[in-house]
Amino acid sequence: MKTEVKGKPFENGKLTIEYNQDFASDHLEESVLLVDRNGLKGQVTHIQLNEVILDMREVAVNEKYDVEVKHDFPFIKMHFEIEGSNRYTPNPSTSGIPIHIPGGHYNFFYMPEVDGVLTFDTKKRKTLEIQFTDAYIKRVLGSDMKDTSAAFMEALKNKQPFVMWENSAPITVELQEYIDEISNCHFEGNIKKVFLEAKVMELLVVLQAKLKQKDEGDENQLSKKEFETMLEVGTYIEKNLDQPLTIAELATTFGTNTSKLKRHFKAVFNTTIFKYMTDVRMKHAKSLIKTRDTSISEVACKVGYKNSQHFTVAFKKTYGYLPSNLL
Repeated sequence: MKTEVKGKPFENGKLTIEYNQDFASDHLEESVLLVDRNGLKGQVTHIQLNEVILDMREVAVNEKYDVEVKHDFPFIKMHFEIEGSNRYTPNPSTSGIPIHIPGGHYNFFYMPEVDGVLTFDTKKRKTLEIQFTDAYIKRVLGSDMKDTSAAFMEALKNKQPFVMWENSAPITVELQEYIDEISNCHFEGNIKKVFLEAKVMELLVVLQAKLKQKDEGDENQLSKKEFETMLEVGTYIEKNLDQPLTIAELATTFGTNTSKLKRHFKAVFNTTIFKYMTDVRMKHAKSLIKTRDTSISEVACKVGYKNSQHFTVAFKKTYGYLPSNLL
């Protein structure tokens, strides 16, 4: 099994990665690649588990760049674009389908063949990418797969491309918790292997529920413009966490009415605007508290709470423990 990538980030413009058959490995293998070439700087952490591969990227770039990519094996992937943008365009002669994953979003997809171009057009990228074999998916989810997603199983059977979301879905607070646990795992050796394998399986269980939801038609289809507008609303909220935002003000800012805004926002983010505001505020607050450089009252103010007690109540409701527990 082999992957070939071509582009300016690689020495001599090309990189070939070879894998064991079906990603088989009886122990954890981990490597860190430091990159500082042609305006691209950062690191890629590569972890090999049995039948599963994890890649964590955190890089900064000076300008947009393209990478040609080709696999000689079927490709199943769960991709979390925490920050940045990832766009895949298949070559016209292949059976692939285009995929765009903007920052703060994720997708799950199957490609019987990968031969195309990856485009990266943001200054920073931070990702968690999990590759599976179809044997692993069938073994872990077993007979439940048929009930979970008929569309996915049909795609595997007929070797046809499958993408979970036509418009990639937002990374929820629940999913971000898994991402953080995987990315920040400090165990070593076999304990780390067992821990990461368990977390990957838990993620698949969460994904299983979302696939079932999608198959049952529990999602609203928006136009590309409507979808992109809702992404802008989400970004606006994240950049103004210290402001007392209201739905009416957001509707006015983005040229719509409150009813349509609430309906479209929930279709894209799978939650209400109020719940989304609370979740991103709590996520940012948790990050600030962990730095230990800011008091609880200061953190409360920075995420839009004038009353620190109200912040404490909201934090405990979100995470199940007090913010002071992180100190």
